[in-house]
Amino acid sequence: MTDGGWPVKRNAFVSAVGLMAAALLAAPAAAIVYVVPTDEALVDVAPVIVYGEVENTALVPGEASTDAVVRVDRVLKGLVPAGEIVVRQQGGGGVRVMGLPMLREGDRVMLFLAPGRDGVWRTVDMGLGIFFEDRGHLTRHEVPESGFRHLERFSRWIEDRAVFALERPADYRVDRLPGPEVVRQPFALFSADVCDPGGPGGTFMRWRQWDPGFTPTAGESTLSTKVTVMSGSLTGAQAVSETNAAASLWNGVSGS
Repeated sequence: MTDGGWPVKRNAFVSAVGLMAAALLAAPAAAIVYVVPTDEALVDVAPVIVYGEVENTALVPGEASTDAVVRVDRVLKGLVPAGEIVVRQQGGGGVRVMGLPMLREGDRVMLFLAPGRDGVWRTVDMGLGIFFEDRGHLTRHEVPESGFRHLERFSRWIEDRAVFALERPADYRVDRLPGPEVVRQPFALFSADVCDPGGPGGTFMRWRQWDPGFTPTAGESTLSTKVTVMSGSLTGAQAVSETNAAASLWNGVSGS
């Protein structure tokens, strides 16, 4: 059978994601529920595993997909052309698949890949096949799991299993990243291209104004962005005041 144009081995976790993915293509936004496989199963099912850096991304003409050009620095399993490869993801042009992290320029990633149509590659089971590097360790975004994988130790473990058929215990899992932890940030900014990864980046979205005709005095109030403000122990007026202050702070960030 095929999934997204490339052959796959059918097992529990591949089927679980594949069946859900079929419902995502026609919707402007949809979500994925992952059944997380073991690392052994993921390595075995992926024809190709590489490590490298995303150099640029672009929308695919006529499709709700995005192509990421990835410079391959290391091949851990399989064969790929030297230099650069193109990895195609669902999403872009106003379509976003919730739960699928999009590759962005500058990302350093380990990718579990299978060949797609037209000479491009696709990640194995969407977000399950994308590991992002952070301080020499790897993590998967949007995937329900804890801890991190040490990049070099995980890479050697993959090579031992995939190239030399050597099975050994996993010695690469760690509970936390090295260095100081971020314990507080004033707010999180959303990129203007959150639903259009191939569009112009570098600009953060601003908060919208209150809906026309809305009188902002109630205990529960809703912005036109569909953000619901719960007053808690505050009065309605206080909740609205705090929300307006937060919006002003966010809108005042350079580049928004």
